[in-house]
Amino acid sequence: MRTKPLLMFCVAHALVICGLNIAEAATATNSANNTATVNAACQTPTTATLSFGNYSPLANTTADSTTTINIKCTNTTSITSVALSSGSSGNVSARQMQMTGATSNKLNYQLYMDSARTQVWGTSGSNLYTGLTGAGLNTNVTLTVYGTILAGQQTAKPGSYSDTITVTFTY
Repeated sequence: MRTKPLLMFCVAHALVICGLNIAEAATATNSANNTATVNAACQTPTTATLSFGNYSPLANTTADSTTTINIKCTNTTSITSVALSSGSSGNVSARQMQMTGATSNKLNYQLYMDSARTQVWGTSGSNLYTGLTGAGLNTNVTLTVYGTILAGQQTAKPGSYSDTITVTFTY
């Protein structure tokens, strides 16, 4: 008789365990769209200071120097033009650096697109740099800026001269 309660216990547990397994599983599905948009974009250009070093007005010669502009854009983003402002002179054709602490003292200089220093780099028309190809690919496009302090400035006073140029590019 002792086996009966144990058998009842086993049967009762088997029904509970089997009862749990009798329930049918149900599933439902739905799909979700995943989207993203990559816009044409470029980073703010990086530039290095154009330093002419020491200029001697007594030598009556030009002083030349170069610097670079680096622009990085998304893949296949074309840069259509790059402009350099006139700086403090307000005139692309007659750029001037001002003496620190005495802004009435000027030093004439110019920025060019070519190493021969014949194509003034400015803000419109033929003064815009438009020869960019291969822009994008998330790599730097490097442009060289050719600078010249003009000869014949014997009246320049000793001191430090500077100007600020704004780089504007269109893509």
